[in-house]
Amino acid sequence: MSVPENAKILDLGAGTGLLSAAIRKDLPSAHLTLVDRSVSMLDQAVSRFSGDERMNIHVADLGDPLPEGPFDAVVSGLAIHHLTDDEKKRLFARIHVILSSGGLFVNVEQVSAPRPFFLSDVTYSTTRKAC
Repeated sequence: MSVPENAKILDLGAGTGLLSAAIRKDLPSAHLTLVDRSVSMLDQAVSRFSGDERMNIHVADLGDPLPEGPFDAVVSGLAIHHLTDDEKKRLFARIHVILSSGGLFVNVEQVSAPRPFFLSDVTYSTTRKAC
């Protein structure tokens, strides 16, 4: 799966713009729209992308209306997990509306593994590397 080189990409819970900066490296012609409720974090994103004319910043909560699409991709890193399940469902429905046909939604999160075999694999790998 891929997006066009000049893709319109929406970054939800963008914070300081770290995820968008990684995207910018691979897609220098993409138009990025960053949304976050924290003005101080978005101020850092503005500094990070100083002079970048293909960047829009929106101060908004994930429960607020989303910027008008369509977007080729909607991304989020370590933000959506803060929402309740019902808030996530409503957000996902709104994302679906603003995605272009064939568009991508990428939600990057860290998840703990409750299964013991995952933990034993990690322990084994760590022990083996240390020997």
